[in-house]
Amino acid sequence: MDRPPALVLKKTRAEIIKTVIKNTAAVFRFSYKGWIGITTCMETEDHPRLTPQQLQKITAYSDETILGYRDNLKRLSYDELKATCEYQPIPLVDGLLRGGVHSAVVNIGCAYVRAESELCRRYPNVTWDMLDLTTKLEHANSDLNLLNAHYHSCYPLDWLEEHQDSKRYDVALTNRVLTLLSNSELRSYLKVLSLCTRYVVFCEVASVIRFARSINVDKIPPLKSLAARGRMMIHNYRSIFNEYGFDTIRYEAFLTPV
Repeated sequence: MDRPPALVLKKTRAEIIKTVIKNTAAVFRFSYKGWIGITTCMETEDHPRLTPQQLQKITAYSDETILGYRDNLKRLSYDELKATCEYQPIPLVDGLLRGGVHSAVVNIGCAYVRAESELCRRYPNVTWDMLDLTTKLEHANSDLNLLNAHYHSCYPLDWLEEHQDSKRYDVALTNRVLTLLSNSELRSYLKVLSLCTRYVVFCEVASVIRFARSINVDKIPPLKSLAARGRMMIHNYRSIFNEYGFDTIRYEAFLTPV
């Protein structure tokens, strides 16, 4: 298998110059259009799983935001939906399900699954396990009426570990989740996914707004991910996934409309 080219998050010379100016101003506490707040990184402890306190806090936040998130996605036309991060992995999953052997998908951190609902209806014999922390998961998705989707309000890592001997998936799908995991927690997920899924398809935000340079993702130290923005991390996905037995089939970056 040919190795896909290096994944580089590119910034133009003009963007680099603007970033240098704004970063210099921030040193003197001048925050151009809220630059300091936008580019601030939060310290994230590198634990292999969330603590009970973190789970409680993140679950509460998920409960507060899930219905607003749902309503925002519901307002989009189909063409607008296709331009979102949520939709980007859908064609990839579609292709993999055509040659599936387990007729099952696990969606980690699924939230509101309007984008995925297209595939749920296209492949009615494929079972989807939808995992998310929010206690409102089934209620938030009730309008979609997906007969082959099973909603599990849980800590996805705990659920996967509990079912690793009984579940087998064609695809593990995750969207805008891995960027919120620490390096060690990402590895905890890959350890269990390597036992129960054929493919992992993921789409992640990789914010480079605060960097005055392009970022070669393949040169990020595999054991020390790069803090990007807020709690977001940019991981060396190719190297870390390879450690757990996964080969890279497709690997690319694209600009979001944000």
